[in-house]
Amino acid sequence: MRIPPGPRGYPGVGSLPDFHADPLGFLRGNAEYGDIVTYWLGGEQMTQVTHPEFIGQVLLGHHRVMHKDALYQRLKNILGEGLITSEGELWKRQRKIAAKPFGKKQVDKYAKEMVRLTKEWSESRSAGDTPDINDEMMAITQQIVLRCVFGTDFEADTERAGECLHAYLNNHVSEIFGIRRLLPQWVSTPARKEANAAAREMDDIVYSVVRAKRAGDTRGQDDVLSRLLNAAADDGVEMSDRQLRDEAVTFFAAGHETTALVLTYAYHLLSTHPEVQDRLVAEVADVLKGKAVTAASSRMLPWTRAIVQESMRCYPPVWAIGREPTEDIAVGRFVLPRGSQIILSQWVLHHDPRWFDDPWTFEPQRWIDGLEERLPRFAYFPFGGGPRVCIGNHFAMLEGIVMLATIAQKWRFEKTTDEPLTLKPSVTLRPGRPIRLEMRAV
Repeated sequence: MRIPPGPRGYPGVGSLPDFHADPLGFLRGNAEYGDIVTYWLGGEQMTQVTHPEFIGQVLLGHHRVMHKDALYQRLKNILGEGLITSEGELWKRQRKIAAKPFGKKQVDKYAKEMVRLTKEWSESRSAGDTPDINDEMMAITQQIVLRCVFGTDFEADTERAGECLHAYLNNHVSEIFGIRRLLPQWVSTPARKEANAAAREMDDIVYSVVRAKRAGDTRGQDDVLSRLLNAAADDGVEMSDRQLRDEAVTFFAAGHETTALVLTYAYHLLSTHPEVQDRLVAEVADVLKGKAVTAASSRMLPWTRAIVQESMRCYPPVWAIGREPTEDIAVGRFVLPRGSQIILSQWVLHHDPRWFDDPWTFEPQRWIDGLEERLPRFAYFPFGGGPRVCIGNHFAMLEGIVMLATIAQKWRFEKTTDEPLTLKPSVTLRPGRPIRLEMRAV
């Protein structure tokens, strides 16, 4: 069995210094070695797969013997056994329960609340405001998740819950990218203590929500937490408070930041491409004629949708995902052994000139011209793929289109500085500094 080629790195630490210095550049630079690349990050051997066919083999062909990779498993301290981190029969059961409230028919019912909360924000702004657009989009999407996914009970201490979550994830990222990756998990450091304290505080907040849900009447309610609470009606097995807590935190964590980032980068791109923004404003005005967007009318906004799609291509909120096979598997002409740490990077695929003309150019028109039908499967996979494709993909797409269209009825955005965008690869792809845009009335 021959090991795939890749960078040799440095004695003892492998390619960890290069990865730490520039994760996105490091992953893209590995293309010179081929579509299956091996390197070491500290003591872990990594295999990077960067061809749609081979990614399909990992996510589809071998899905029955695939688990989330070791880095995702480290998230269990905050996410527990939620949908992102659980495996096997527990994952199958939880996924089945959550499928209905995240199905297209149910998601369409959330459009009205998405519009209401976005419109409230839009009407609270004034011409000339220069907000950090990422902070603003985070605030709106957090409220949408709380209202649409958890119902009206998930209100108390939500701002603090978000702070705890971000504190934990920031420390988790330092574990992944920095020298602390080399330390055994039992070694205590100030940052690890801070992360554990944040996880405990998050527990206190979310358990109070679970108790409030149990004390109320959730029959007939279609929010995710209520359906999980009433799961015993399907198979006779009541979910424990711990299981409910894990899923609540998972949906809270995954349900707002990704869409907020899509919109953040969309507005950054629109502010630097005024002709694209002009066409957005014109489409929204022509189709909606001043009325609120609905789930039905959102499907009549192809340019708005194309902007969302292209923003996810240029700056995928989830920039890489990982898998670990539980037995030896064949990928391409190589055999990857059990326990291999496999990296699949949206950032790399979405900027590959084999699949996208002028991949560094923001061009929503490519999606209007039928690119989606021509692309190989997994050349574009912002929501992952296979059985573990993001369960909230319909929710996220509708939310992005609805928010973009609602705000475009009142505001357009202009850049306030010529400073280039900087990126901070975390669990998600975050901006490296605030993105302040000036708001102008349409």
